[in-house]
Amino acid sequence: GTFFLILTDYTTLQYHLANKTYIDFAIKLVSGITGVALNIYMIPLYGLVGVGVATLLANFIYFLLSVIVVLPNLRISFPYKVVSKMIVSALPFFIVFFAFKKYDLNSPVFEMISLLFVFYLVYFSLSKLFGNVKKA
Repeated sequence: GTFFLILTDYTTLQYHLANKTYIDFAIKLVSGITGVALNIYMIPLYGLVGVGVATLLANFIYFLLSVIVVLPNLRISFPYKVVSKMIVSALPFFIVFFAFKKYDLNSPVFEMISLLFVFYLVYFSLSKLFGNVKKA
């Protein structure tokens, strides 16, 4: 969720540059209402995990709407490299996540630290490997 929120800061810059912050407000309002609705639905079903998933989805909706609503004079390019590294980094993250859920051997704090470590290790390894590639 944090990655999507940070990427949204980049994509919503166009509204601030064009003095059209009401567009940013509308997008935040839609994602905020969606986040509240998801929390109301998911907390009774999944507890604390539901809070995390609802926050992730609300931040993703905020990012997605800010990518879709583009001002014609300030076309900011989509950060393909960052998003692709995030997707590739999520694959081992989910493998470890489901392994933890299947065997249920560790404490939640250890699981969270391990999952974050796996995600960021893969993400920064990919950044180091492919970060300096220049277009011809």
